[in-house]
Amino acid sequence: MKWGMLGADPRTNPFNMELSRRRFALGNAFRYALTPNCNPITGAPQLSPAQQRDGLLHVPVIASVAGDNILIPTVSNKILIYEIFLWNSTALPINWELFQGASANGILLLPLSNWPATTGFILGFNGNWEQPHFIIDSGQSFVLNASTAGPTQGFIKYKIANGIQ
Repeated sequence: MKWGMLGADPRTNPFNMELSRRRFALGNAFRYALTPNCNPITGAPQLSPAQQRDGLLHVPVIASVAGDNILIPTVSNKILIYEIFLWNSTALPINWELFQGASANGILLLPLSNWPATTGFILGFNGNWEQPHFIIDSGQSFVLNASTAGPTQGFIKYKIANGIQ
C-alpha cells in the first residue's frame, strides 16, 4: 500500500520539517562547554586566575644597600602590584619600608619594622584583578627602603595599567 492512498505523506508534516530543520542547525552549531571558566553569556572560554597570573610581569628583588632601592622604575602608566615576596638574608633584624617614589618625599605604603633575621614576608596574589595590593601612580617608582645594608631577595609580580584607572 502506498502512502498516497491513505492521505498525505507523514514525512511532509510541517512539524517534522521544523524538527528536521532544527536538528540540522544544531548539528552545524559551534558549541562551548559551559564550565566555571566560560563566559555565561557568550559561552566563550575565559582564562583562569592562575593562567592570568602567569601573564604578570616579574621582577626579582636583589637589594643589598641601606637606603632606597628602586624595585620598579618609573613608567608612564600606573603600576598595579599583585604579589610581593621579600626575604631578609641578614643575621640581624631589618626595617623595610615600601614607598611610592623616593623615601624622602614619597608616600609610605607599608612599614615593616624590626623584621626578624632569615625570615620572609609575602603578599600573595589573591585572584582578584580589581584589587591589587598597591597602585603606583604614573610617573612614580616603587621603592624599598632598607635600614641596614645586607642582602634582601625576593620578587614582585605586577602589570602596567592600560589607560586611566
